[in-house]
Amino acid sequence: MDESTCNRFITWTDPSQRHINSNRNNLDATRDGAYAVALVCLEKQLNLVAVCRAEERTGADWYVAPPGRGVLDSGIPDLDDPAVVRLEVGGHDDRSSLAYELKEKVRQLEVGDSDKTGVAAVVGFKKARILIQTGVGAGQR
Repeated sequence: MDESTCNRFITWTDPSQRHINSNRNNLDATRDGAYAVALVCLEKQLNLVAVCRAEERTGADWYVAPPGRGVLDSGIPDLDDPAVVRLEVGGHDDRSSLAYELKEKVRQLEVGDSDKTGVAAVVGFKKARILIQTGVGAGQR
């Protein structure tokens, strides 16, 4: 296995009818599920945790940083901390090319209005696979 490949396993139970009812909007459920899976994977693999949601036009969904970084003592996000990076996440039930989707997420980070580097992640639920690319160049600010 090369350095860019890592296998991790997640198990879960089938959803109850109540869970199914609360996730009837497939787009939102896929997005929210992808956020959860990507954030868990980043924490386990890259030691990055969520700091806060990103603003519009940054090309990202989240800001992440190593534990204990990116947050002031008051709990307010410290986006001036150089350890903070952007995270863009995509989630898909069934797409033929997760690699292509990852390239699209990288491009979104590259053109975003931010001077922070980024991480792109794409979660494929049917394939039970996640692709992550780190060190994505800062957007045009």
